[in-house]
Amino acid sequence: MKGHLQTITQETLHNEGISAASSVFDQMFFSVYKTVLCFLSMQHEIDTGPLLNTLFCAGKHIFIPKLLEKQLCFIQIYNIKGPWNISTYGTLEPASCSGLLCENDFPVLIFMPGLAFDLSGNRLGRGKGYYDKFCKELDALNLEYRAVGLCLSTQIVPYVPSEVHDKAVDGIFAGALGFLQTTEP
Repeated sequence: MKGHLQTITQETLHNEGISAASSVFDQMFFSVYKTVLCFLSMQHEIDTGPLLNTLFCAGKHIFIPKLLEKQLCFIQIYNIKGPWNISTYGTLEPASCSGLLCENDFPVLIFMPGLAFDLSGNRLGRGKGYYDKFCKELDALNLEYRAVGLCLSTQIVPYVPSEVHDKAVDGIFAGALGFLQTTEP
């Protein structure tokens, strides 16, 4: 999948980002969440810029991931222009540590990145387990959230292996395919 993603043009990444963003409003659950956790796209990932613009236009409170002491935290942002820092993994993250996500911000909608997804909701991440650990912490605190995948249409595959600790997603915004409802594995 990594090799395949390197062949995708910037135009396709952007166009599929627009398609995914436009399908967000079609989902009834979208209006339930005032707080949204989203990622900033990495190179060879679906363009999250259109989604972030959609979220800002909808008046959502948007939080972006930042690694703090090897733990995934989310920082509120107020515009798409930053300011940003480059993380140890070469990704953009908020420059500030103020505006940390807290219990009062829940329930939240989480857009999760991944290398591949299947229609059972299984997600292949990049191997560090940050999102799986984050969701496990939310579960332990009994905080309400909905996790959905965000990817290119070509990242939907027939089967993604999963383990007990892997967090399945409740649906996938898959670029040109729109929203795909997942089933229980």
